[in-house]
Amino acid sequence: MSIQHKKVKKQHWNTTETLLGISDAIASVKDRNELLDVINNKLKILFDFTHSVVLKFSSDDKYLSAFLLDPNSKSRGHANYQEITSGVIPADDRLIQQMINSKRPLVFDLERESRAADAQSYLLMNYRTGLEEFLAVTLKKVNQQPFGILYFYADQKASFSEDTISMIQGLSYHLSTAIVNILYHEEIIQNNRENETLLSISAAISSIRDKRDLLRVINNQLKTVLRFSDLAISIYDLDNDNYKVFLYDCPTMGIHADFGAVAATTHPLKDGIHDRAITADLPVTFSYHELDTMDQPHIRFMLSAGIKELIVVRLQQGNKLIGAMVLMSVHDNSFLDSAQSFILRVSHHIATSVSNIIAYEQIEARDSEKTMLLTFGKDIAAVRNKSGLENVIDQFFPDKFNIRNYIITAKNDDGLTHSYYLFDKSGNYEFTEGFEEIKQAKWSVASTLFDLSYTSYSPIIFDPDRLLKDGVITASYADFWKRTGLERWLGMPLRVGNEDVGVLWTIPGAANDILLGGIASQIGFAINNILANDKIEAQLAEINNYKERLEEQNLYLQEEVQSGFSYSDIVGSGPKMQDVFQLLSQVSFANSTVLILGETGTGKELIARAIHNSSPRKDRLMVKVNCAALPPNLIESELFGHEKGSFTGASDRRIGKFELADKGTLFLDEIGEMPIDLQVKLLRALQEKEIERVGGRGTIKTDVRIIAATNRDLEREVAEGRFRNDLFYRLNVFPITLPPLRERIEDIPVLATHFLQKFTKSTGKKINTIATRAMEDLVNYSWPGNVRELEHLIERSVLMTNGNVIRDLHLPSLSRIKQQDANNESRIKTFEENERDHIIKVLTKCKGKVYGRGGAAEALGLNVATLNSKIKKLKIQKGTTYFKKDL
Repeated sequence: MSIQHKKVKKQHWNTTETLLGISDAIASVKDRNELLDVINNKLKILFDFTHSVVLKFSSDDKYLSAFLLDPNSKSRGHANYQEITSGVIPADDRLIQQMINSKRPLVFDLERESRAADAQSYLLMNYRTGLEEFLAVTLKKVNQQPFGILYFYADQKASFSEDTISMIQGLSYHLSTAIVNILYHEEIIQNNRENETLLSISAAISSIRDKRDLLRVINNQLKTVLRFSDLAISIYDLDNDNYKVFLYDCPTMGIHADFGAVAATTHPLKDGIHDRAITADLPVTFSYHELDTMDQPHIRFMLSAGIKELIVVRLQQGNKLIGAMVLMSVHDNSFLDSAQSFILRVSHHIATSVSNIIAYEQIEARDSEKTMLLTFGKDIAAVRNKSGLENVIDQFFPDKFNIRNYIITAKNDDGLTHSYYLFDKSGNYEFTEGFEEIKQAKWSVASTLFDLSYTSYSPIIFDPDRLLKDGVITASYADFWKRTGLERWLGMPLRVGNEDVGVLWTIPGAANDILLGGIASQIGFAINNILANDKIEAQLAEINNYKERLEEQNLYLQEEVQSGFSYSDIVGSGPKMQDVFQLLSQVSFANSTVLILGETGTGKELIARAIHNSSPRKDRLMVKVNCAALPPNLIESELFGHEKGSFTGASDRRIGKFELADKGTLFLDEIGEMPIDLQVKLLRALQEKEIERVGGRGTIKTDVRIIAATNRDLEREVAEGRFRNDLFYRLNVFPITLPPLRERIEDIPVLATHFLQKFTKSTGKKINTIATRAMEDLVNYSWPGNVRELEHLIERSVLMTNGNVIRDLHLPSLSRIKQQDANNESRIKTFEENERDHIIKVLTKCKGKVYGRGGAAEALGLNVATLNSKIKKLKIQKGTTYFKKDL
């Protein structure tokens, strides 16, 4: 035998001996770490490779996931290593199928495979970290069913010879057997851990009394078996097809500002998650990609917070469906198939705990309700008037009974109609359009809406859309409720014995029926007593003051007939303002352009809003543009809008005020300040009824009513070339000139009183009136700042006054005005002027009281009828608390 032949034989003997040693080592492994140690330390003696990876098929054979990752992998430095290795590879991948169908290990060129159109992310990652090829062998069970794939990677080409391939094929059976044993061993360990957890939870069930106890058990037990980051338990309302979160522990999502609102919101059962859980016998797992196809707000929030996978299982107590438990994870593939059976088993224990907690909470809630009702009844019994009742309700409703946005209506004396009695001041009803009209209205108790409430002995829930469709309520009534943001409301009858007193309206779900019944009963008694007392007091007052009241009403009616037009939001009764009101009544319902002229502070914007609110466009916007407040280079963009990138800083497209005011009104304040070059574009928009955005390529049709205002003399501006005459003629269709305050001094007392009431209400001060001398100072001042100056002066005076009467005013040049008045006193007055002045002074001193004890008639020694005749003859007009001769 030659020396060369002996060397080959010796080398073969050494290789065989090494393989036998490796086989023995593989057969003795007990866990993944030992298997990895055998692969890295034993196989590297036979051939060179950088690292190894074992992938395992899912139970349904649809994808593969990592089972064994070599910590010495060169790919660990890749930015997406964690994401890629924690992901899955679809089993129908081209390379995977080649490996499954091959009877021997296969070698792949990474450079060539990474360039393929269908290359998986793991191929690209390995190639980009310097690896050149890999060898893959399919791992099979005894029945030859593939259950995984073993990869060996190399950083040089031609690293795997035919001898290596044959050797790996020979070892694949041993490796498969070892991995199967490891999986079986891990399954036993997992089952033991799950059983221990279930026993611990079962033992803890009896001691769980509240949500904190349940949460503690879940965190201490479930997280030892399952890998999840966030947890939520929901309770189902099957009657209304929705659910609410009952208990949560969400350290991932909880750090977001909107989490509290999302957790407190009622969600639909048919959200793509819970509707599947209801019908599924096993827990249902949802991947990130499945969740990303759902358009529910709470699911979008969940994904944005970092949740990538969740599993949901229904909670059922016997045949009763309670709700569901949702476990969420920030990682993919956190919930393996083996977790389903455990989660299903633990769900029965969780359902029992949740059911017990709900029962405990209901018992505690009933006890608490009884205590609160007793306290409420005690306080209600002490109520003697409407304000007292309101105070008690405001104290108990929001904090104790969780009742908000309530309205209480009561029967009127005629027994046939129904009106608002009390309402929740924090519910913003006062600021909702149409509320004042509805609050003042009388509603028939014979209508279906109230009839159903009165005849019922339990709460009834109403849907405004349904009631509107059935003709039960009017469109304005339904629109009002929608504007308040309430889609449904609940009516609870207020009854004393068999007598109907009123109805309590609130949001459904605020309190249970039993609690509402007790509350309604107490309020019904209180309102019945208050109405009876009010009626007696009103009748006594009416008898005692009948004659004086008739006289007052007669005088009031005469003044109302003389007052002409009026607008609730504009104060003024003098002839010049009556002329303005006359013009407003003529133009409001038209579509004509209006030009409002007047000095600064005369109330041009208030007039513009009055025109808009009285026009057919009142349900649309009135958009204001202050031409003086905008830089010249921004006015065009503000009016007409701009396209993205049309100028520096235009990062987004923006619509202009013309588009915003479409079908409504555009108020161009301080139009006289508009630059001359932009007046051309404004004129075109008015003439063509179309605009073009800055940087835009097309025109946009608009339907806008224009109201313009200025304190400039536009005719002079046109003459001096600062304002285009064609634009002036276009705007000057219907001019309205507002008089300065110095020309309508008869309105000063009324305006002053109006502002006094406004600011005393906002500041909480109790100031009743303005002293006579102070009022005279107001009347005699020239008011260069007009109504705005008067408003600011009254506000300042309210803040600086400590008593209940404003006596001192800080008027500019007041001493000069008084000196002028002193000079005017030297003029000899006529007898009629002296008589008028004397009557005015007496009326002012008597605070406007004409008849009765302390009245002007008594002070002057005149008959009431005679005094009223003189007041009418001398054209003395009555303000709120002050009389001033008609000038």
